[in-house]
Amino acid sequence: MPATHRTMPARPAADAAADLCRFAELVARAGLEPDLKRRYTDDPAAVFAEFGLLGAEPVYTAPSLVIEDLGRPDATATTLLTGIPYAV
Repeated sequence: MPATHRTMPARPAADAAADLCRFAELVARAGLEPDLKRRYTDDPAAVFAEFGLLGAEPVYTAPSLVIEDLGRPDATATTLLTGIPYAV
C-alpha cells in the first residue's frame, strides 16, 4: 500500500512570503527582547496576532493519516544503500 501524506491547501506565493517575513521578524525580536519572548511563551496566539500571523493549526484538505507498508523494504532505498537493485 503506498504512503498517503497530509498536505496544506495552496496559498498565493506572495501571502506565504509575507508570512515568512513576519515570522522571521517575530523570531529575531523574541531573541533580542526578553519581554516579547516572555509574552510569546505565555500566550503565543496573541503575539502571532500582533504580527499578523494566524495563530492556529492550518486546515488540511487531504487525508491526515499516513499508512506505510513496512513489511517489505523500499526498492529505491535498498538500491541506494547497497548498490544492489532490489527485485520486487
